Amino acid sequence: MGKKTIPDSFIRWMGMVVLALVVSPGIATKSAFDCRTLLGLLAPCQPFFFSHTRSPSPDCCVGAQALGIILESSEPNMKSSCYCLKGAGRLHAVPPPVVNQFVSSCNIHINMTIDRNFNCSIF
Repeated sequence: MGKKTIPDSFIRWMGMVVLALVVSPGIATKSAFDCRTLLGLLAPCQPFFFSHTRSPSPDCCVGAQALGIILESSEPNMKSSCYCLKGAGRLHAVPPPVVNQFVSSCNIHINMTIDRNFNCSIF
């Protein structure tokens, strides 16, 4: 018999489940989301954002979907994440069509517009 391996898609899915359990709404509302963690979740997306690859990688989408869960958990998380992206200059460097493709390709559902001119103070 050959060696059995766990499919990458299962590992990614389990990672999202664990992240969702760790960052539950009860815990997430107590403090704002850490900027380094946000940028770490989006790190696999850099080739798509900045090198014009055709579509986001599966790892990029897993990180983005996990980020969506965290953002939806509280307004402080949304506000701090918004300021993080603006402060890092990341949002200004990505063209709006690429952002729109990223959101639709990764099937991200968050209750905010991802736009370089977004007013973070509304949260």
